[in-house]
Amino acid sequence: MSNHNFGSIFQAVCDGSQREWTDEEKALVLSNPLLLNQLQGWLESNLSDGCWHSANYKLIQPKSCIANSNTFSADADIHIPF
Repeated sequence: MSNHNFGSIFQAVCDGSQREWTDEEKALVLSNPLLLNQLQGWLESNLSDGCWHSANYKLIQPKSCIANSNTFSADADIHIPF
């Protein structure tokens, strides 16, 4: 895991570009529980800033939120509440 990948993941959120993470970045997030946890915390604390790409939001959305949603569908559009 390179520092470049970590940096590019965070930059995609904080620079306002709403860039979707690359497949390599997504794999890194999903294979690193600590990073995933940090991103989930960041998501919860600054969701209203409008910097999250919907695909990135969907990837790191806490699984408990998905499991508790009666209306969640894999084909449904993701609504980011901001």
